[in-house]
Amino acid sequence: MPREMLEKSLIKTAIQEHQNKVIPMNYTLADKNLIKRFRLDSIKGGSDTSFYGHIQDFNPETFLAGLGTNSAADVSRLARVIQGIARNVCDAYSRKHVRVSIRVRNKPTDEYDIARWHQDSNFFINPKSIKRQQSNFITILKGAGTLMIDPHPSREVLDKIKQHKRKLYLEFKEEGDRGEFKNYFAKQNSKEFRKEYDKLLVGETKKQLANDEGLVFMVGNDNTALIHSEPPMHEDRIFIKILPGYAYEIQELQERFNRF
Repeated sequence: MPREMLEKSLIKTAIQEHQNKVIPMNYTLADKNLIKRFRLDSIKGGSDTSFYGHIQDFNPETFLAGLGTNSAADVSRLARVIQGIARNVCDAYSRKHVRVSIRVRNKPTDEYDIARWHQDSNFFINPKSIKRQQSNFITILKGAGTLMIDPHPSREVLDKIKQHKRKLYLEFKEEGDRGEFKNYFAKQNSKEFRKEYDKLLVGETKKQLANDEGLVFMVGNDNTALIHSEPPMHEDRIFIKILPGYAYEIQELQERFNRF
């Protein structure tokens, strides 16, 4: 794809400076019209997919073909658009291997009407990778964009968030669940916890990612990892997450995720 879907220099700067940064997407009018008319009316074979491997082998066409009553030409065109985004991101990260996740939704839900503010943990956990500031890139082709705190909260707010999470963790341990992450995260995702978390962020500036924007966001480090949430979802949505890495990192991630 000869045309750059986004400015790689902006991504490189964000990575180097450990910044959470919104990146404009350079869609053509034809791209925008394609995305607008692409239908999600008859999802077959699942509503999400993940690719692990060399970027040159990434092709989401088969997955896209099962999402709705779209022409074969439109399926191929959208596959090329997504390939272009993923390749540009990998180039900006100077990586050849990648995990690309695509999630779609075609039914309204009230699951995220109360924001699920959180920070993502490190993706790569081997001793070498864990020392680096890690990040990934997301964009939403259709539907509601990801919510984020922009800019990053003050040190005071971050400390309050840590205390809030610590309080929940201690309550969890006292209940005798022995630190089982599955149960702990279920409580952290509860509406009660979300409401309390939201109160801590009531005075912060919030932004919603637009459909013509992408986002580089930091993970792992409490002081830099982006605080974000899924938005209320009441319309068709196509969400894309791109995580470039070295071959051993992507393989490590795939093996770990396949255990769940």
